[in-house]
Amino acid sequence: MITLLSPHYKAQEVTKGDLVIASTALGFTIGFGFAFYFTILTTWALQVQFLLQIIVNRCGILLTHKNKAYRLKVLVGVLITAVNISVYCIWIPARLQISERYIHINEWWDRCEKVIYLIVDGCLNFYFIHIVRMNLIVHGLTKYRRLTHFNMFIIGFSLSMDVLIIAMMSLRNTFVYMQFHPLAYIVKLHIEMAMADLIGKIARDKHCGVIAEGTFSSTIAGVNIDHAISIADCEDYKSSHNTLKDFSIHSAESLDSHYPTMTSTYLDTVLGNPQYPVFCAISLLGIFILKYPFSDNKKKYPVLNPKEPFEWSNRRATRDFIANSGSLLVKARALYKNQPYWAHTEWGENLVIPPEFLDSLKSNRQLDFLIPSGDDTHQYIPGFDPFKGDVGITTVINKYITKTLNKVTGPLSEETSLAMQQVFTDSTGNVPPNLSWRRNTTNGDILPEWHAIQPQRDLMRIVSRVSSRVFMGEELCRDDEWVRVSGDYTLSAFTTADLLVAYPRWARPLVHWFMPECKELRRKLNDARRCLQPHLDRRNAIKREAAAQGEPCPFNDSIEWFEKEYAKHDPAICQIGISLVAYHTTSDLLMETLFNLCQHPELLKPLREEIVNVLSEEGWKKSSLNNLKLMDSVVKESQRLRPVLLGAFRRQALADVTLPNGDVIKKGTRVVCDTTHMRSSEYYKDAATFDGYRYLKMRQTPGQDKHAHLVSTSSDHLGFGHGLHACPGRFFAANEIKIVLCHLLLKYDLKLEDGVIPTPTPSGFSYFGDGKAKILVRRRQEELDLESVET
Repeated sequence: MITLLSPHYKAQEVTKGDLVIASTALGFTIGFGFAFYFTILTTWALQVQFLLQIIVNRCGILLTHKNKAYRLKVLVGVLITAVNISVYCIWIPARLQISERYIHINEWWDRCEKVIYLIVDGCLNFYFIHIVRMNLIVHGLTKYRRLTHFNMFIIGFSLSMDVLIIAMMSLRNTFVYMQFHPLAYIVKLHIEMAMADLIGKIARDKHCGVIAEGTFSSTIAGVNIDHAISIADCEDYKSSHNTLKDFSIHSAESLDSHYPTMTSTYLDTVLGNPQYPVFCAISLLGIFILKYPFSDNKKKYPVLNPKEPFEWSNRRATRDFIANSGSLLVKARALYKNQPYWAHTEWGENLVIPPEFLDSLKSNRQLDFLIPSGDDTHQYIPGFDPFKGDVGITTVINKYITKTLNKVTGPLSEETSLAMQQVFTDSTGNVPPNLSWRRNTTNGDILPEWHAIQPQRDLMRIVSRVSSRVFMGEELCRDDEWVRVSGDYTLSAFTTADLLVAYPRWARPLVHWFMPECKELRRKLNDARRCLQPHLDRRNAIKREAAAQGEPCPFNDSIEWFEKEYAKHDPAICQIGISLVAYHTTSDLLMETLFNLCQHPELLKPLREEIVNVLSEEGWKKSSLNNLKLMDSVVKESQRLRPVLLGAFRRQALADVTLPNGDVIKKGTRVVCDTTHMRSSEYYKDAATFDGYRYLKMRQTPGQDKHAHLVSTSSDHLGFGHGLHACPGRFFAANEIKIVLCHLLLKYDLKLEDGVIPTPTPSGFSYFGDGKAKILVRRRQEELDLESVET
């Protein structure tokens, strides 16, 4: 027999248990092939059509208007026939594995048509209950009340068979589902036949009635009508009409003749008018087409973590990505290479583009960063207000901070020295509590011992204080309360943002009101406002006094810069906003650099020699920091191996955009580039190995020098992004990191605790450093007095 199977057909493995279950319906099973699938589908189609027409006929004999019953019968027949034809055209080619397209379409349509059957079945059964109540029970035939109660239970059992069928479609082996389907519908057919027989028995049983001999009165459509029905009359009905159909027809004709003004219920109108169910069917089909568009570019590219068939939400896929993003992105890089692909991420559905596309797209102004960034950082949620200042912060950084780098190098060094004395301790005899020190047995001097610091926390304290020296001035940066409050908010903001991504985007504006973390975040923001206000009041008083004396404004910091640029602004939000940009990423990169130096102590000596040589000759200048080339290479290498994000170049298309391969992405599409290539052997030699000299060697290679600097961006290294929206504060951050490293490396020995290897953790597109790992530090005698270096 011709099977019509595809040459690439792969039969599913069938176990003995599968055969037992599958043969329950027919007592035997049929081998795979066209005959198998055609037989199964034809059986399904006939069973579904017969089953639903039985219910339609049951409803029709009680309807008062025969044309309504006819329309209902035709409507259900046409609808089910259309669905069955579509199943023939899709299901059989998919099962024969004719093409991937049919297989993909069938994955959702097979479930869709089962749901359509379920809905139609349920509507018809409940409509029948409604007719019985309105046309019989309401008018005194109360013996049918118990019938309706029992029928409700049987309807639930019948519909559960449909649910069982849909559930069995999720089994790995569809062989069981396909051959078990007829059994489920045989059960449903038996239920319908049994119900018909039960209704006939009730109609013929005179002892089932509870209506007494006499009359009942009914007012319908405002008309009072007395209609006598006696038990004797029922006996006449039963003797002359032995079937439920005859009894029901007579009852319907009687009701029709006595109640010509009876109005239809709302449900009658819906099911009686073919426009409504047709409209519902078209709407349902439209929803699926919108959800699974065939002509859209989305189908052109593969999906890294697709939704399961009949899975409306991408929540499961998103959670899977958040939990396994590291391995998923590496897998995608190997599978798709230079091909774009879709991914369900905590940032929504994104088109992940290869790094080879970036140089062509980096200057495209139709690809916007602020829209997706604002959405992904929850700027629409109270408490995340500082994230709204992206445009203002970029303006202030570009217009003021970057231009003052040469002037602030000395103050940054001064503040770093003070911050380290406070956080890491100094050998001056001022021993902070809970730290281990010992005395020199010769002269009794206090000598430092190794003690642990927590880099994530302690480096944040140093960076926030040093950055605040430039952003807020000398007074505010040394306010311990402000440093604490701003640092706490920064850590809480990023932690809370990561918690929110576990919820669907539509639910976040509601969920955040019930999250303790969001409430705490709003409290910390208010604490920052209260902490900053006294400083603002003093500044305003000093400015008024200077203006009265005709003197210029004595302040030159970001508080003043924001006032110049924006008349209406919240100073606390602006300062917290700029700290979010400066503190978190800077301290994170500094922490990762220290981890790498602890694991490669052979770099400490050449780094210290470079610091001494450069600073002793050139002093604290922007140019001298640029000449710390080995340090620059070490930091850039640390960023290569663990960038703060696994996804860079996050953009949203403001209009249709043409990709370098000629494809067009639609307006509103979000794109991102994963950073796994930065650790790929396709781009770097010994890519998985930390090489502190990697970018120093690249500087010496003709044509590669411009990409070897820490602050330079390229498609090969996306640590600071790339293109129009590359990090504007990277120049300040690079200088700050180098200044902190100069003080730290000359003044302190450092190492990891025994047996500790810091391990980064991917979570979605975030790539977190090891926040639990600690570094042991010990004060040492520096080769160069950094406080005496000229500025």
